[in-house]
Amino acid sequence: MENKFIKIDDSELVSLDKESNLEQIKESEFSSGFKYLSLFSMSQLSQKIIELNNLRRKIDFYFETLIVDLKFNNDKWILTSKNGDKFKSKYLICSTNLLVHKRSLKILNTNQIPLRKAIPKNKDKNFDMLLKFLDKQTFVPRLTFLIYTNENYCYKDSYSKKNRFFYLNNDLENKYGFERIVFQLQDNKKLGIVVHSKNMEFFNSYINAKDEESLKKKIFENFNALFEGNSSVNQLTCDEEISIMKWRASQPSGFKVPLSLQLIKKYRIGFCGDWFEGEGFGRIEGSILSALILAEKIQDLIK
Repeated sequence: MENKFIKIDDSELVSLDKESNLEQIKESEFSSGFKYLSLFSMSQLSQKIIELNNLRRKIDFYFETLIVDLKFNNDKWILTSKNGDKFKSKYLICSTNLLVHKRSLKILNTNQIPLRKAIPKNKDKNFDMLLKFLDKQTFVPRLTFLIYTNENYCYKDSYSKKNRFFYLNNDLENKYGFERIVFQLQDNKKLGIVVHSKNMEFFNSYINAKDEESLKKKIFENFNALFEGNSSVNQLTCDEEISIMKWRASQPSGFKVPLSLQLIKKYRIGFCGDWFEGEGFGRIEGSILSALILAEKIQDLIK
C-alpha cells in the first residue's frame, strides 16, 4: 500500500515552551514509529483497500449516505436512507456515540435519540445503562480557525515539507487560547494555517455574542504574540481572511462508559470510540484500542 495508497508522513512535530521556543515532541509508545498519510480521502482509501483485497463482492460501501431511520426486526437491522433505500444487516457497529447521545437531538433535528427509538426503554438493561452513562458524559466544544495567507507569506527558515505541527503546552494554551497550530503547504504554494482551540472565551464569543470580527482580531493578536521572536514563523499582517468552523465531533469529558457495555448481544449492536473507559479516553488512541477490543468480542460472538 505504501506509495500507492499511503505515504510516510515526515512532517515536523514540535511543542512550544513558555517562551515559544521549539522543543521536540516526546513520542508515546502508541505514537512511536512511522506515521502515514493517505493519498486520497478516507472514503476513497477505504474503497481502494476493499478492492485491493478482492472484497468488492463481500463488502458494500455507501459513503455519504444519510440514514434517517433504524429498526431491529427478526434479529436483523433495517436501515432506511434519506433517499428511501433500505439496508439489512445481521450486526450494526457504531464508531461514534452520536446515535445514542442527547446531542443528536439538535444535530439531527429529531425529538428522540435515534437508537432509543429502535430499542425502547426496559428492553435491554445494558443498553439502558449505556444511555445513562452517556447522559452524564459531557464534551469539549471546539473551534477551528482557517487562516488564508497571501502569496508572500512564508517561513523564516527553509522548511519545505507539506505539513508542520506546533503544539502548545498547558501554560501557553491557557494564555493564548490555542491548542495546536498546523501549517499546510497548498497546491498553489501558499501556506494555509489551521488553528485549533477549545478555549471557552473564544467559543462563547462565537456562539453567544456572534461577534466574529472581534474574535478574528483576537486570533491575529494572539498568533503574533505567540510567535513573536520565533525562529521559524513570521508574523501575520492581520489582513488575511479567516473562516471559522465549529466541530460536531467533539472530545468526550467526564464520565467514561464501561467497556462491558460495548456490545449489546441481544440486539447485535456494538460500539467503539474514545468515549469508553481505558487508556486513550478522549483521544485517537482510545478510538483505536476500543475498536480492537470490540473486534475480539464480535469474533467470539459469531464463532
